[in-house]
Amino acid sequence: IKLNPKSARAYRARGAVFLAENHITSAENCFMQALAIDNQDPKSLSGYGMCRMHSKDYNKAYELFLSALSYDPDAIVTILQLLECSYALNKFNDLATVLSNYLESHPNNNDMRFSLAGALYKSGKIQEAKNECIKILTDDPSHQSTLELMPKLKQTSSTVSQSIAPNTLANKPTDSLDMQFENKFSSLEELKRKRKFKDVISGCDEILLNKNLSAENIERSNVLKAEAQALSGDALTAESALLSIINANPKCARALSGLGALAAATQRWNVAKDYFCKAVSANEKCDSALAGLGLCAFYEKNFLEASRLYKQALAINPENTRALLGIIELGYTSKEYIDMENAIINYLDLHPADKSFLFALAGCYYQQNKILEANKVLEDLTTLDPENKDALQLKSMIQNRSSEHNMGLGA
Repeated sequence: IKLNPKSARAYRARGAVFLAENHITSAENCFMQALAIDNQDPKSLSGYGMCRMHSKDYNKAYELFLSALSYDPDAIVTILQLLECSYALNKFNDLATVLSNYLESHPNNNDMRFSLAGALYKSGKIQEAKNECIKILTDDPSHQSTLELMPKLKQTSSTVSQSIAPNTLANKPTDSLDMQFENKFSSLEELKRKRKFKDVISGCDEILLNKNLSAENIERSNVLKAEAQALSGDALTAESALLSIINANPKCARALSGLGALAAATQRWNVAKDYFCKAVSANEKCDSALAGLGLCAFYEKNFLEASRLYKQALAINPENTRALLGIIELGYTSKEYIDMENAIINYLDLHPADKSFLFALAGCYYQQNKILEANKVLEDLTTLDPENKDALQLKSMIQNRSSEHNMGLGA
């Protein structure tokens, strides 16, 4: 920001850091500064909206999310924020329009289609909601949330739906949507990313105590808990839990992928590959399974296939660190750094204060002899962590390279 006070992206990134640290007022100020420079930046609009959501100013947040989506209609994070905001305000028409627009370009996203069905149901548009549910079940007959919503739609006759005012219908409870758990799950996923596995396990246990939990969210809690157990070193407990989930639902892609990861950790590559393939068969957009198959391909020294699979996983989820680490490993192996650079930048757009990947980006720039860019990233990193040994060592290497270059010029 000192170097370029007109950088909306820099203010936005700083706002994201403050937001992640729960410093809402500071985050809001940064997003407002970004918008003063570029009032059409969708990520800054969305970030400002999240701050307003935190302050329970749902009307302002609602306006900001809609504005952000007018510039970037496919922004999943913003759509999910609008979803939560719409339920808080009992306003569903705009949400239905946003989801319909999204589905025009992503027709196979059944989770978003189910959200559309929920919005239509809340608006009293029962037949339209039924139509969306039928599309989902045609593609995925075992989609649990849709199976739970369909009886409610059948019970609500078209005559009743036309006679009841939309606001009255909107106040009816819809257990299948389980909106009250979405924030909790998002928080637990973030804790898992930060490697706070005990907190994830206890958070899942807390959710599972709720007697009104849907079957989908029971499964989701158990899978997340098992993943945290595996990552904390309790592989046997995790494997037992994941096998129980698979016994109940053989098409649970995330549980299948978790079993694949456990097999890969013990280098049972054929077993791992089998589980990952089953996961992708159950859900072709299971990014963790695609990243796992990329790892298997890398082990087989099929680097082109590994690269393709890692890229496919990152296209679905830029936060998939297994795929990101794989792209970094391939970049150093092949000495081709462009894919690696782009993947790290996409990740840092979402997590600008992640010190490990800031260092990875600096190293990527250094390998390409982009010294100015490397130094800039290292300045950011040492601002966050002044004693970071890796950053200080790389700074020293850059200084030595510059000194040698200058001596060569002098000679």
